[in-house]
Amino acid sequence: MKKIILLMLAALLICTIPLAGMANSAEPPGLTVIMKSAPADLEAEVISGNIGRIFRVDKFGESYFQIYIGHLYTDDGSPLGRDLVEDLEINFHNDTEESTFKIKLSDFGTYSGTVTFDFRTGEVHNGKLLSRTVFLIVMRVVLTLLIEGLILLLFRFRQKRTWLIFLLMNLITQGALSYLMNRFGGQDGGYFVYTLLFLGIVEVAIMAFELIVFAFAAKERKAWQRIVYVLVANVVSWVFGGVLITYFPV
Repeated sequence: MKKIILLMLAALLICTIPLAGMANSAEPPGLTVIMKSAPADLEAEVISGNIGRIFRVDKFGESYFQIYIGHLYTDDGSPLGRDLVEDLEINFHNDTEESTFKIKLSDFGTYSGTVTFDFRTGEVHNGKLLSRTVFLIVMRVVLTLLIEGLILLLFRFRQKRTWLIFLLMNLITQGALSYLMNRFGGQDGGYFVYTLLFLGIVEVAIMAFELIVFAFAAKERKAWQRIVYVLVANVVSWVFGGVLITYFPV
């Protein structure tokens, strides 16, 4: 049994080793504008800037606009690339209110980035607000603890030591996951597929870590039962995470 457990752990660890790969394209450069204090029925009108596409996304009571930078062309139609230095000016408005968003793209990243726009004051903040980030991290951690904690009960783990290991283990892994998703995860649109792929890769690493910790640190029940619990809990959590990411902001 010990040999089988070690082989399973080795296989999972091998799956987490980075491999070289090639691709024929990447998402176009762009900007995600998270709206703060904005009406629910906002529309966007481009005043200036070489914008190829702009669309709105609504998630969990929050709205943001995904902006993709358009190509520049010579007089004969040959592509020059994408201008990431020019000023970008957009009018956000509804029937009764409006506010102008204006930035220089070079101030907010050379390829893609995220800014927060306060509709009431017109202020632009580089990145995401700390209060928003903390709230979303807490929500993800609580949901994960509820889901995996329920599965722990169904597997009839009852000892305080087991539950303490479960709690500490998940606080570490979910804290790391939330940081990585906040740092590297995309918002929506063309980035959404990349976010799901990124989530899947990170979940494999988390599963390997939790298999090692829970299999050897917890003493309740048999080792293979502890391993099966970790596998089931992580698969269920990954599936729910994939569903929830379509509703929760990243």
